[in-house]
Amino acid sequence: MERIREAVIDFGGQELRVAVAHGLGAAHHLMMAIAAGAMHYHYVEVMGCPGGCIGGGGQPYAGANSIPLDKETLAKRAAVLYNLDREREIRLAHENPSVKRIYAEFVGEPMGEKAHTLFHTDFHAAEPRGILPPVLKAAPIQVEPAVCTQHCCDKWDRLTAAINTNLHAEHPESSLIPVLHAAQDIFGYLPQYVLDFVAYRVGVPAATVYGVATFYHHFSLTALGEYRISVCVGTACYINGSARILTALEQELGIKAGETSADGLFSLAIAHCIGACSLAPAMLMNGEVVGKTTPETAVAYINELRITHERLKSKCDVRPSRQIMHHV
Repeated sequence: MERIREAVIDFGGQELRVAVAHGLGAAHHLMMAIAAGAMHYHYVEVMGCPGGCIGGGGQPYAGANSIPLDKETLAKRAAVLYNLDREREIRLAHENPSVKRIYAEFVGEPMGEKAHTLFHTDFHAAEPRGILPPVLKAAPIQVEPAVCTQHCCDKWDRLTAAINTNLHAEHPESSLIPVLHAAQDIFGYLPQYVLDFVAYRVGVPAATVYGVATFYHHFSLTALGEYRISVCVGTACYINGSARILTALEQELGIKAGETSADGLFSLAIAHCIGACSLAPAMLMNGEVVGKTTPETAVAYINELRITHERLKSKCDVRPSRQIMHHV
């Protein structure tokens, strides 16, 4: 195949057979040939981009219709890279003065015990995190015991039900937003193992799920407090003093916007508009509008929530007063 290059190298009297596959399609063909015994190599390199890094890896396109790049453009790029390499004073890593200093002052002998510990790694089979074959989508995902105890197992069932309800067979990626909304409602936030689970069951790359989760500010990848407060800083709220409310809450809770209090009770955030301009300045508390707020009433509400939380911990059937929440 044109996209597979082979070479035989004389290495100190030892004949080494090497191959380079350009693109994953060529790599698949090469692996099948090796598995069938038709080819044998000591070393195989796979380039994810056809033509290597000069044809991908963030390189600019030569034109709107130059995908893949033509051979002439690739040859010019390769020539430039080779020239740059030849002109460099230091061309080998072990000749780099900084590398030499690291070995002399810290690592010690090359290939020594410390070098082996720091620079060598082992590879183990792992659950794939990209698009999975249909047969694997129905398989149960393995979650660490510390993550899923018997107390929270029903959460995974609820999330699976939400995925099944919202999943679009032809365009699975279109179901991500409602599924992630459901996941955050169930778990309180979107930890990595939940994003992986969603990717696993929906059948889209984990990177796609992460991209959606980080694009919309409603989603949070970090654990939130039991009480989630968002202070509106939209025009109507801001000119009516929401900045002073935010400052008062930050001082009372000892955190900044985007953080969670040390006791795990309160998370503070900024909202750019909550659609409650007639109640400005306003904030959201677990999704419920708290209107006509002042710095004093906001702090008083925080203190009331603390008292209510302590009473609930004591199993007293007490609920927060709504006077401040509906203060108009």
